[in-house]
Amino acid sequence: MKLDRKPGWIPGPYYMYLKRKGLQTMMKVQAVFHIDEVAKWDILLTNVQNLIRDIDRTASSVEVVANSKAVEFYRTAANGDFTEIMRRLADAGVSFVACGNALKKFEIQREELLPFVKTVPSGVLELIKCQNKGYAYLKP
Repeated sequence: MKLDRKPGWIPGPYYMYLKRKGLQTMMKVQAVFHIDEVAKWDILLTNVQNLIRDIDRTASSVEVVANSKAVEFYRTAANGDFTEIMRRLADAGVSFVACGNALKKFEIQREELLPFVKTVPSGVLELIKCQNKGYAYLKP
């Protein structure tokens, strides 16, 4: 088992369990987190942080899809202290995706979004595509 030595990385309980058992691999996952409520961003980001501590980041794919009012959280000035958490997660390989339909509805321009946020025409269609590829669907 390789120890991920990136700054700030803390092994999670699953990683420690594998280490104690002498298992040589960490779990590969495909997960898509869906958020459509601004009030649940804190829970979602905590869930994502906990997940990536225990998985093989190089072999896994983790995506966060925001639609409806939750896209407002992707605005540069809208999320306060969470920007750094999201940046660290993006650096760790988590993809942050904004629904283009919601951006139009709430009149949010691409330039207003955090630089690591990707856009797709439809958040719902993105969720369906991920699920068709075998991603686990998670919603706080």
